[in-house]
Amino acid sequence: MKYLFIHQNFPGQYRHVVRHLAAQRGNEICFLTQPNDNAMPGVHKITYPKDQRGYINCHAYAAEVERAIHVGATVAECCKDLRSRGFTPDLIVGHSGWGETLFVKDVFPDVPVLANFEFYYHAHGVDADFDPEFVSIFNDPSRLRSRNGTNLLAFQGADWGHSATRWQRSLYPPEMQSRISVLHEGVDTDLVRPRASASFRLPGSGRVLTCGDEVVTYVARNLEPYRGFHVFMRALPQLLRRRKRAQVVIVGEDGVSYGAPPPPNSPESSISIAFTSSASSTITRISICYRCPRSTST
Repeated sequence: MKYLFIHQNFPGQYRHVVRHLAAQRGNEICFLTQPNDNAMPGVHKITYPKDQRGYINCHAYAAEVERAIHVGATVAECCKDLRSRGFTPDLIVGHSGWGETLFVKDVFPDVPVLANFEFYYHAHGVDADFDPEFVSIFNDPSRLRSRNGTNLLAFQGADWGHSATRWQRSLYPPEMQSRISVLHEGVDTDLVRPRASASFRLPGSGRVLTCGDEVVTYVARNLEPYRGFHVFMRALPQLLRRRKRAQVVIVGEDGVSYGAPPPPNSPESSISIAFTSSASSTITRISICYRCPRSTST
């Protein structure tokens, strides 16, 4: 079969399924994405340019949808190029969140489109108002309602949808849930599994942690308030006082992926400040690894 996958950060959530399909004889796989260094055997990666525009002259509530339309139109042009070179997929699978799947059906009207519906925004009770300490621009219900415009447009342009969990699917309106299946993104159990011989060398000290050590981990793409990093760091002094042998390993980068950044110069405004402010007396038992390559696992 011929497959076309679409995700701005190749391979994204599709790592495991694409690897599985690429290993099967007779499959042809193209993957549309923005430029990155990732590669996968048996997958033809095609890149489209990032949206480099700065300020967009439109209403603030419309900016997210306008950018999604720009991305969707760019992806559609790539699809037209694929079609002109004789590639017509049997199935198109893509992430709907940034607008990438909006117009692929206009290029390949007879090809089924399965779109990933990851998150439907709500003003209350989900992610916008759970922490009053950090007020986000997304606390504006009108802005959030507008952001869902991309969700709604993408749903109209897909034959079926999938969400990774029941909870994510439950966020969508009932009339949309009937066309969204719950499909877990998968876990590489060859890599992520109990292993008595597993070890990890800490940066800086060079100490090697093994299964015999007591280890507390915090892992996120970015160490930010939205992900509760400030709560974790504030809990460390008491945790380490109670657990005299515990080693803390933090993996993540000093940036913001979601929500609003903490105030400048606050204890949560950077990894280094949080590191020294929250656990100075036990600092030797805390290691920050930033982002670890997959090859780090042993």
